[in-house]
Amino acid sequence: SVRREDGKYNIVLLGLNRFRIVREIQGKEYRQAKVEFLEEKNDAPLNNNFHPLIAQFQAYMRLIPDSKQSPDLDHCETLGHVADQIAYELDMPVEQKQTFLEEQDVLRRIHIVQSLLDFKTNLVSLSKHRARQGFYSRLN
Repeated sequence: SVRREDGKYNIVLLGLNRFRIVREIQGKEYRQAKVEFLEEKNDAPLNNNFHPLIAQFQAYMRLIPDSKQSPDLDHCETLGHVADQIAYELDMPVEQKQTFLEEQDVLRRIHIVQSLLDFKTNLVSLSKHRARQGFYSRLN
């Protein structure tokens, strides 16, 4: 958690399961709900802590100067967990994040993250290429 200047805290939570809210429970101090757990589709154990998605993410992070600490992917046990951890680190519009969170099929989530990493990698590479030519994208 991080304490803010106003004395409040920002807390990051890690979800263990996807779920659907069946109904909200009223009259509680904090929001509570009756939920239905959703089954992950096409998930698989992570073999030897390697998957092409991890390599793709690491290559992208090497392109970013002064990038923040990468997520600890060594503790991921499944492909779904890897996709979720990487997606958390990427800047996505709220609508795209919501679509990602609602997706139960791990292979589709991996595809979403790979496509976003391809786009971001190409964008950074193009920006660096243009900067070497004397064009600075931040001046636009």
